[in-house]
Amino acid sequence: MKPIVTFEDFLKTYPEKTQELVKIYFKTMNLRKKYGYGSKKIAKLLDISRHTIDDWLYEGQIPKPIKATKSLQQMKLTLPFVVSKNPRFKFFVKLLAFSFGDGGITSNFRPYFTGKEVDLKILKEEIKYIFPSFRCKIIKIKNKNAKINGRTIKGTSFILNLQNNGSCILGRLLYAAGAPKGNKVLIPFLVPSWIMNGEKWIKKLFLNVLLGNEVQAPRIDKSRSACFSCCIFRMTKIEKFKNTQKQFLNQIKKLLEDFGIQSSEVEEDSPRKERKDGQISYPLYFRIQKNKLNLYRFYKEFKLLYAKGKQEDFNDAIRVVKKSLEKELLKNEWYVKGQKLRTRKWGCRRIARYLGVPKRRSMIDGWLRYNQKPIYFNQREELKELLKN
Repeated sequence: MKPIVTFEDFLKTYPEKTQELVKIYFKTMNLRKKYGYGSKKIAKLLDISRHTIDDWLYEGQIPKPIKATKSLQQMKLTLPFVVSKNPRFKFFVKLLAFSFGDGGITSNFRPYFTGKEVDLKILKEEIKYIFPSFRCKIIKIKNKNAKINGRTIKGTSFILNLQNNGSCILGRLLYAAGAPKGNKVLIPFLVPSWIMNGEKWIKKLFLNVLLGNEVQAPRIDKSRSACFSCCIFRMTKIEKFKNTQKQFLNQIKKLLEDFGIQSSEVEEDSPRKERKDGQISYPLYFRIQKNKLNLYRFYKEFKLLYAKGKQEDFNDAIRVVKKSLEKELLKNEWYVKGQKLRTRKWGCRRIARYLGVPKRRSMIDGWLRYNQKPIYFNQREELKELLKN
C-alpha cells in the first residue's frame, strides 16, 4: 500500500536548512556505524561544525524533524503514514476535512477549529480521547473585527485551539497529507489524491465533516410547509485562484457523484470587496439537485458532523420529503396494479375505485390512456429500498 505521508514528505514541511541538516545527521550516523570515525574526522569529511557532531554522537541530541517523528510515534501516527481503519486514522481524516472548511492550519503549523460551541465541545472530547496528551481550549470571540488566520469573524464565534507543542507536529502531518495552510481565501488547494482515489468509506468520512462545515442545509419554508430552501455548497477565493477553486468544487461534486448524488454546475456569485487588503474575493458554489429523491439519497448517505443545528434543519426538511416520496411510491404501486387490471379490460373509473383512489381518476386516465407514468417510476426499486430504513 502506497503511504499517504513518507518521512521525506514530512521533512519537506521544514525549512531547507533544516532538511539539509537532517541529511548530514544521517550521513554522520552512517559513517560512525560503518567506520567508527570520531567527530573530528566526520566534521572534516562533511564540512560541518565539530561541535554539532559532538552533540549528535555524545550528547544524544537529534535534529527537530527526527524528534518530531518520535512524537508522532507516541501519538501512534507512525511514518510512513498509511491508510487504516483504526479509530486514530479515521479521526485524522476528520481533522483533515475540517482544515478545508471551518478549521485550518496557521503559518506555524498549529491546527485550529471554529464553529458553534456545542459542536466544538464534541470535537474537544474526541481529541482528548484520541490524543490524551493534547490540551484543548474553546475560546469565545465576540469582537466584530476579530480575525482567525486572516479571516474576519462577524458576531459571536468560537475557536478550539490545541495548546501543546505536539499540536504543531500534528499540523505538519496534516499539511504533508494535503491539508491547506494559511488563509484559505488567499491560497490554492485541491482535495488530496489519496482521498479522491480512496475507498468509499474514506470519501464519505471526509465529506461528512466538510459538508457539515460548508454546506447550507435545506430549511422548511414556514409559509409553505411543503417547500424548502436549496442545499448549497459555497466557498470563497480571491480572483487569482478562482479557477483552482472551481476545480476544487468540481472535485467535491465528483465525490458526491460516487454516491449517486446529482448537483448543479459550479457557479460564481457577486464579488465581495470588504477585504482590508483591497483584494476582491469571489464566492463559488453549486447546488445539490433539489428533486426529492436526490435530496433524500443525500440525506441517507451523509451525516453532517460537528453541525448539530444544520443536521436538525436537514432532519426537519427531510420529514416533509419522506412523506412526499412515500406518496410517490404508493402512486407507483397503483400504476403497476392499474396496468395489470387494464388487461382485464377494466375502465379507468373501475380501476380507480378498486385501487381506492376514486378522487384521482384523472391520474389513472393519464396513466392508462396517455402513456404517462408516475415520477420516479424507473427508480422505484431504489426508492423502495431507501424508504425501508
